[in-house]
Formats: sequence, structure tokens, C-alpha cells
Amino acid sequence: MYDSQQPFRELHQSLLEYEGTRVSDEVLGPWLARNGAERVWLRELATRPGKPWPAMSSEDLCRLYAVSRVNDVLLLHFQPLRRGDWHGHDLQLAEYISFLETLGFVRVEHGSFHPFFHEIVSVLASEPPVNGVALVESWWPCFMLGELMFSRAGVTVRAGARELVPAIAENSTLYWAHRRSNRPTTDLAVGWGSNSAWRTGFRRDYRRGDTVCFNVDGRRAPHSPPTPEDASGQGGLTPEEQVELLTHRCFVRTRKADDDRWPYDDTLTLSL
Repeated sequence: MYDSQQPFRELHQSLLEYEGTRVSDEVLGPWLARNGAERVWLRELATRPGKPWPAMSSEDLCRLYAVSRVNDVLLLHFQPLRRGDWHGHDLQLAEYISFLETLGFVRVEHGSFHPFFHEIVSVLASEPPVNGVALVESWWPCFMLGELMFSRAGVTVRAGARELVPAIAENSTLYWAHRRSNRPTTDLAVGWGSNSAWRTGFRRDYRRGDTVCFNVDGRRAPHSPPTPEDASGQGGLTPEEQVELLTHRCFVRTRKADDDRWPYDDTLTLSL
């Protein structure tokens, strides 16, 4: 791991070890007071110029990954359909929002469902089937750092089976995530030792005007001709299924094995 990750790694460990009932006052607040340099760094990233996207070093990406691991723990309390023995701290939504805003993240609301902005938590079936996906409820908000997506909103949606299959969209493995209470997750830290795992880079999705780009550090678009290496990593997925996995970060209707995929090389730019 990088030394610069230490403040967020220490916060992550403190959150895992804390057994009290006032996590905002006793853990988050004091940490913010001690680590003003982290806010300076994040705000510099938010305004960093670059074409087509701001340049970020491996260290920047790993530091952002450390921030995301803290966010994963904080979000546990807001997730329904919980599994496992620990579901996070009794954190109020306003306290969570205040913590991220103090760090420099900006809350963003997008009125219609889009996988760039929204992570599917649960699905209400629509009868008769309808076209499109409608937002029903938000469990936690979306936050961005400048044009960079940091954390998508967790939402309940309504859709017909042509759009989403509830059992798949709610339960399939969520990629680029390290921890959820409500579903299995996986990221590139899985399988590494306690220090090496923190050398994982943060996935970068950007919005610029009416264009969004998923995983800008990927090297190939799902519809481009695959190399032999690409073909072995795709595991029999069609280009449309690759797009589904890349944009939603999970399967939402594909009835194929979801736990051993490699979407990390894919990238895609779309108009909103």
C-alpha cells in the first residue's frame, strides 16, 4: 500500500473496531478534524483539468480506492435485504451526507434511472410489462467529485421482465465493490494479502455534459473485435451482456454465472 493511503485505511479500521453508538461524533468527526490534508487533496482532484480525462497516478487511484472502502462500510447501515452478521453502524443519513460533503464530494440527483447514477438495490415487478426502468425509492444518495462518479445512489426501481429480472438484479455479484450487506461483491483486491489488497485502483466513471464514460481506464469497448486474450476473459458473454455488466456493475437480466467474470478491461462512452 502507499503511505498516503494510511489516513483512510486507519479510518476504515477504526470503523470496523468501533463498538459504540455515536460513530459520527466519536469516529468520523475527530478523524475529519485531524485530516484536513485529505480534504485538500480531494478538492484538488475535483478541479484537476485534463483531456479527455484528468491524469491520475496509480497512487491517486489507490488513495481513492481507500476512500471507497470507507464508503462501503458507511453504506452498510442503509442497505435492506441484509445478510451476514454485521450491518454497519447506526449512522443517520444526514450524518453520512455531512461526512462526504465535508470531504468535498457533491450530492447529485438524477431524476430518471440510469446505471451511471444508480445502483439497483431492489426491483418491483411491473405488470403488465413496461418499457424502461422507473425510480421508486432511494436508500442512499449519489455523490460525485467534480465530474468523477464516486458513489452511485442505491435505489429501488420498477421494471418489466424485459428490462430487469428481480432475482438477478438484486442478487448477482456486484463488481468494483468490496462490501455490501445485501448482495455478493468482488473487486481486484479480493485474493490479495492485507497490504497488497490496498494497491487496488479506483474505477473511474466520468460525466461531461451529456456524455458519460464508464471505466475510463479500461482499454477496449465491448463491441470492438476481441483479441484471443479478450475472448478468454469474456467467458462466453455477448457484447450486449458485457455492456450490461460494465454499466450496471452486475448482471440485471443475464442468466449466466456471475461470480468469475473479468469486466475490468472494458470501457464505454454513452450519451445520456
